[in-house]
Amino acid sequence: MIKAAKENFGLEYPWSNAAAWNDWWSDTTQSAGQAPSQMFLYYVIARDIANVETLLGSTKAQDGAGVRYDRTTISVLDLYMAQLQNESHGGSEGAGILAGLKTMKGWFVEFETWFNAIKMAKVPRISTNSSTKVALFIAAAIEVWGTPDKVTEPQWELIQVLLTPGTAGDRGRDWPPRTRSRRESGQDSGHRSRRRWRHVRQSQEVGPAPAYITCSPLARTFPPGWKDVWFRRWAKADEAGSVSYACPICQRLFDHRMMSYLHGDHVWPYSLFGETTWDNYQLICGDCNLDKSNTLDVDVRKALGADEFRQRVRDFLREQVERGTLAEDVVVRSLLGHVV
Repeated sequence: MIKAAKENFGLEYPWSNAAAWNDWWSDTTQSAGQAPSQMFLYYVIARDIANVETLLGSTKAQDGAGVRYDRTTISVLDLYMAQLQNESHGGSEGAGILAGLKTMKGWFVEFETWFNAIKMAKVPRISTNSSTKVALFIAAAIEVWGTPDKVTEPQWELIQVLLTPGTAGDRGRDWPPRTRSRRESGQDSGHRSRRRWRHVRQSQEVGPAPAYITCSPLARTFPPGWKDVWFRRWAKADEAGSVSYACPICQRLFDHRMMSYLHGDHVWPYSLFGETTWDNYQLICGDCNLDKSNTLDVDVRKALGADEFRQRVRDFLREQVERGTLAEDVVVRSLLGHVV
């Protein structure tokens, strides 16, 4: 194809850096067909939309191209390609409707710039199943921003949400089968703690909190938007292109359609004075959150219920009052004077 383009039209290989493009399509079932070419065709049609509307409204041009628009997407693709061929061969019917070769070469340079910015830096986990969406987004993004460097980081966060919302199709997977809780299976709390604290260390690698979503450390609940950001930063695509998030405790997989089964959770519980901050955030499944609640309500509460713990808290509060870092109001005096 590349050789024929050079011989017939004097076209050189258009990519200046095709590494991300080749890696994206390699070893995928789509690469064996016309999916890569069709992706770029969607992009070109989106860029040439005014001329496409003229083509769709011209019976004469459609007759010359030998393809009729029947209000389906595939007919638009076929008609556009037929019209390109007709114009490249000097056809007289509807000649000169579409953008010229020079214009399309410029469009390709912009496409490559945006695609590499998305795949190599900003949204590396996009799947080839989203190729049409990516193509249409690039066409729109050029109209809005012009170049990728004009996009702010908060905007890239939202773009990530747009381009990686789902999986390779409906696989009939609903809420994963309920497994026995750790209490039911006899696993010790030490094992559970190791899994959870490993995730706390991982949270340092997820990147900073999204600047466009504010949250008070004293709030009882996390901002709903954090769930989506966390999901997309940790979700991974399998060989089939299905994007899933693994609960850091039980390792069960969830795709974006199952977000309602994932809970934004305090690693160090709010009830034990954990702050509502990004560093104290984790995204876990409902079962694991229930197990954690049971542990806190039974095991931890039992351990902390002894007066020895409350005495330590009173000693600490009394020390803060003496240092002047805590005002001794009615509530504090009642805690300091309370004896079981």
